[in-house]
Amino acid sequence: MSRPYHYWAEDELVQIGKQYQHKGDWKRAPIENHRMAYQAAYRSGPEVFARATAHMTPKAHPYSGSYTVYAYEFADRHAYVGHTFQPVARRTMHMQRGPVLKHMAVCLDYTYKTLEAGISNPMESAKAEAHWQAKYLEQGWLPLWTAKAGGLGTVQVVRWTKENVMAEARKYKTRQEWIDHSQMSYRIAKREGWFEEASAHMPKRVLGIGAGIAKTPEAREKMRQAKLGQPQSAAAKAARSEAIRKWWAARKAGLPVDPVN
Repeated sequence: MSRPYHYWAEDELVQIGKQYQHKGDWKRAPIENHRMAYQAAYRSGPEVFARATAHMTPKAHPYSGSYTVYAYEFADRHAYVGHTFQPVARRTMHMQRGPVLKHMAVCLDYTYKTLEAGISNPMESAKAEAHWQAKYLEQGWLPLWTAKAGGLGTVQVVRWTKENVMAEARKYKTRQEWIDHSQMSYRIAKREGWFEEASAHMPKRVLGIGAGIAKTPEAREKMRQAKLGQPQSAAAKAARSEAIRKWWAARKAGLPVDPVN
């Protein structure tokens, strides 16, 4: 039985959207009706979707969530002091590249410390980072950090305006290359209706040999006949009918039978 169609009023979509703090949570809501509301809001256009999600913040945005100030203390009196809103991911990053990893080649004996946690905004976190860096210097530690206090490593906040999306698209030669390297700008271009303009310099995908070429009526008839297959002769039809008749007779008699080919 088909589900009755439901017309989603804009105010109804906004009210449902207010129950979620992040777009991803709404999109994957445990209530099926709410997931349908998300899709309806998305399809209604950028104005409706923006209104329904105006209060939401991205989960990985550096201006949402709490901050931590941390330190790596090495046995040879070298130290690294930093701050982050993703402490687990940041520790993983330190093990892959940067001054902490480089110094491990010199001294493997180190201690990781959380100096402050639960800082509510990046400005206060930057002040705390600067405070602790100064304190470590006063105590005679040799600094491994080089950047000015307040930076968030490789985290970048990009506001994808139309101009930024166009500039990003110009970096890539094909649509596949674009979505592989900048999925967010690609999807925003699709959502906002900028995609064709942004990808105008990119070649169109070739669907196959002969795609887009007009076909004659004779060619269309040949293609139709090819799909239908070769017609059976009268003798072939009679032979198949006889084989089916014998198969049914053997089955009724309880004899072993093979599938009819």
